[in-house]
Amino acid sequence: MQSDSTPAPSFFTGAAHTNASHSTFINVGHDNITYVNNASEVKEALAAKEILSTLKPVDRSGYYVQPCMEGTRENILGEIDVWLEDFNTPNTLWIIGSPGSGKFTIASSLVSRLMKRG
Repeated sequence: MQSDSTPAPSFFTGAAHTNASHSTFINVGHDNITYVNNASEVKEALAAKEILSTLKPVDRSGYYVQPCMEGTRENILGEIDVWLEDFNTPNTLWIIGSPGSGKFTIASSLVSRLMKRG
């Protein structure tokens, strides 16, 4: 429980049975709250956060999905072209299908076509 002189943080609003009087909050944001109960846990949590901050994300720029083979899926790609030209249609393209049906291949072909168009 918070002391009478310290207002409860907004993330405790509506909480029941909350006691964080001996805790240190090190990360509060959206739905993520990290708190620890003692000084050694604070040091460990901060060390972990520092280590995570040094990690570099995987470079996926070399990731390539083969486009559709020449002459295949022309009807689907044609429908997408018509959709792209009609500014009165909804602006969300949703590609659905069974696993292995070619969704990534169609998306790759679409990206290639759009890159050529600039």
